[in-house]
Amino acid sequence: MSGSNLRLALPSDLEALVDLETRAMHFPMGHRVREWFRDDHPNVRIEHIAVVERDGKLVAAAALLPGSLLYRGIPFRSAHWDAVVTDDHERRQGHCRALFDFLTSRSKADCLLVEGLTWLYRRFGYYPAIQNHGGCNSGGRIGRVADFPPTALQTRPAAFEDIPLLQTLRQQATGRYVVGTPVSEAAWRHAIRHDRTVVGRGETGLNKWEEIRLLVRKDEPVGFYMHDPWDIALLMELEILPGATTWREAGATAVHATGEFGGQREVKAVLPESHPLFSVYPCSFGPPARAASDWTVRIPHLAGFLAKVASALERTLDASHMAGWTGDLTLSRIEDAVQISFKDGRITGVEPWRPERPEEARLRLTPGRFEALVFGYRSLDAILAEDADCSVADEEAEALVRALFPPGDSFVRMV
Repeated sequence: MSGSNLRLALPSDLEALVDLETRAMHFPMGHRVREWFRDDHPNVRIEHIAVVERDGKLVAAAALLPGSLLYRGIPFRSAHWDAVVTDDHERRQGHCRALFDFLTSRSKADCLLVEGLTWLYRRFGYYPAIQNHGGCNSGGRIGRVADFPPTALQTRPAAFEDIPLLQTLRQQATGRYVVGTPVSEAAWRHAIRHDRTVVGRGETGLNKWEEIRLLVRKDEPVGFYMHDPWDIALLMELEILPGATTWREAGATAVHATGEFGGQREVKAVLPESHPLFSVYPCSFGPPARAASDWTVRIPHLAGFLAKVASALERTLDASHMAGWTGDLTLSRIEDAVQISFKDGRITGVEPWRPERPEEARLRLTPGRFEALVFGYRSLDAILAEDADCSVADEEAEALVRALFPPGDSFVRMV
């Protein structure tokens, strides 16, 4: 970093940043970066982007984009890293860590996320904790279009007047997952306005990017889906109005339309394993494909996050055999620890806790394991089997942890 200048991006950096991002990513980034520099983006502002400059040239950059997620229905502030790049001739100079430290210090997020390069971001305190169902690097299942029956449903592009329905259906979807993604009216407007923008896809020509479409019967909407044509056509989201259609009918329609949209004979459904589509077509999709990279996560302030989602933890406890529990659960993840106090199943306090030794905690986890546990990415059994340095002090604490943090799917998609 010697001789370089780390600062927030300026409007005058736009073209230099597009050039740096495109060269480093080996992918046309102009459309995406220019979108962040416009004033009409619902979440992103230029002050969410930082750059490193040396001798008047941009040599590294990163964006920490704010958003909101739901933990079992309870909103919390999130931010995800995007477009983290360094010029090939400037690697191993500490630029990436400096950018992370700088933007993290400015963020008010309860949880930070980044996709890809797990080996690198682990050094910055990020660990795999949420399934990735967001794009071509996601897990999912592949199905042949010809294996799905034709249906009477039709499709059309989403319009602004469809936003109330889209919000209702997305809210319905988030109820199925440990972590879900709410979408504001402004974000839906932005997505609908820009989803038919023509953007470059390398040397393969020009295609549309992430189109939102309605499923309709006799001009009446019955659901929606989202798709994207990469090397294989991606079915990225599918929701229906209960009673207006069936998952089999909607699923077959979306698969056919997605295949036709991308000119492909196969479709990759990048949806959580618990999505109803895989239940109603158990044989038409291939085995689950492992994601190239899941979301790696960091919760900077453990006590603050747990206090924010306390009502969700209480609901989970109420539905378990530990309902009405009274007592204290102490939890250590080595770098910090908390004490959660319960009375009759209600959380009465979440406070930072400073034991003389981490071994004094009733639940002892190594870095990254708490995030995997709380977000349902790993069960307590899996964590204890995988990591000998994780342990539970007593039988009561083990039963309580199982009740508070059951495993489950998440669905995080930034619109």
